[in-house]
Amino acid sequence: MPAKKPTAEDQTNESSLGGAIDAIMAAVEQEEGAMTDKKRRIVEAAIHCFAENGYAATATNTIARRAGVAEGTIFRHFETKKDLLIRLVRPLFSPSLLPLVAKELRTETERADGDLRTLMCTILANRLAFADRFAPLVRILIQEMRFHAELREAVAENFPVGLQIAADTVLKPYIASGQIRAVEPALFLRSVISLLVGYYVIRTEVLPAQEWDDEAEIGRIVDLMLDGLRPR
Repeated sequence: MPAKKPTAEDQTNESSLGGAIDAIMAAVEQEEGAMTDKKRRIVEAAIHCFAENGYAATATNTIARRAGVAEGTIFRHFETKKDLLIRLVRPLFSPSLLPLVAKELRTETERADGDLRTLMCTILANRLAFADRFAPLVRILIQEMRFHAELREAVAENFPVGLQIAADTVLKPYIASGQIRAVEPALFLRSVISLLVGYYVIRTEVLPAQEWDDEAEIGRIVDLMLDGLRPR
């Protein structure tokens, strides 16, 4: 029986966020440079508060109390509460990640040795693991992006470039060799991402108490997409 996936409640529990917090801190520091102790405490408190209560329901004095700092200290590091939100989420779509994504895709392609199904299953499994690793930020992004143009812009700024890199690396060689029919790679990958994001939301937000088999679900997604790529 597959292991039970963490629920949304588990993901916002103090003891379950340790690894995610470390990963987020590292991403923010890569984007902005080393943080002082107080800034680190503010960032960590904000992640907890936004993930647990939502952005709108979180006051800066709540973040300050959780961080153990004066409220004014927050504004010495972040211009506004919205600036804090944007700077937390922005590292997920940092241009500095694009070379790493391209390198990872090339490695996965070499390991798949021409087997597109294996390659796609590996890529989707890795993307799902990435979402789990940064679960608090992903949850905040899903909740808040529709309300904040700045978040949408942060995604839109780098997402098309990352998508094109993935499309060129993953599909074009298989199209060129005739293994799959000619299809717009970026359109295909957007469809795959939509299915994966839909699964992630159902797994973590809609039915978090249900037991999920990620490997089986990813296999079904890939089979569904590959059936549409068969040469005609």
